Amino acid sequence: MERPSGTLHRGSSERPDEPRQRWRITFARDASAEGDRPVGRAYVGVWEEALIRSGLPVAIAPGGRPKLALAAALPAGVAGRAELVDVWLTERMPAWRVREALQSVLPQDHRFVRCEDVWLAAPALAGRVAGADYVVDLMDEVDRGLATDAAAALLASTSIPRTRQKGSETKTFDLRPLLIAIRITDEAGEPNCSGLRIRTRIHPELGTGRPEEVVAAFAERLGIPVAAGVVIRDRLLLTEDVSD
Repeated sequence: MERPSGTLHRGSSERPDEPRQRWRITFARDASAEGDRPVGRAYVGVWEEALIRSGLPVAIAPGGRPKLALAAALPAGVAGRAELVDVWLTERMPAWRVREALQSVLPQDHRFVRCEDVWLAAPALAGRVAGADYVVDLMDEVDRGLATDAAAALLASTSIPRTRQKGSETKTFDLRPLLIAIRITDEAGEPNCSGLRIRTRIHPELGTGRPEEVVAAFAERLGIPVAAGVVIRDRLLLTEDVSD
C-alpha cells in the first residue's frame, strides 16, 4: 500500500502538506501499574506511531513528527473514560474512515469512543482544559452520614493546606481553589459510602487538583484512615464547562 500524503517520511526534505482537517478523538484508557506504561514524551511517541500505522494522511509538525496534541496527562495508575487528543490531517476524511483507521492501531488498553471535526483555527486543546471529573472507590466503607458531613466540610472550607513532594523539596499549597465539588456516590438508601465523585480544577498557575489529595483531606475531616482504591478520570472539562 502506498503511504498516504502527509504521513511521516523520516529523513525527507520535502515540505509537508498543510493541515486541512482537525479531529478531536475521545478515547478510553485502562489503568496500568506504575512504570508499566510510557509517560511524558514517550507516551506521545506511542500515539505518533499509532497515527503512522493508521494510514491516515497525518499532517507533519516541524521536526518531522505527526501533528497531534493530547489534552492532559493521565497518571499510569488512573483509568480514563473520555480522554482527548487532537489530530491534524492533510486531507478531509469522513468520521467513519477516521474511526476505522484508528480502532485497530490504538495503543494497548486504549479504546476509540468518538471523534469530532474541530475548526482548524480553534484554540489549543491543552489551553482549554480547565478541570476533570473523577470516580474514586474507597478502600473501606464509611458511614454515609459522616461521609456527607466530611464532604460538606471540605467544600465549606476557605483553605485546605496540603503538601506535595517535588524532587527533594516539600511544597505547601492550598487545595481548596483546586476543588470544585465532592459528593458520595452510593445510593441514598445504603448505610455506608464506598465511593466519591470528585471534580477538580486544572489551572495554569494554581496547578492541578489531584483526586488522591482530595481523598486525604476528606479522611482528615472524617478523623479516620481512608485510602483511594480504583481511580477513574470520568471526563475532562473544557473552559466552557467550568465557571470561576
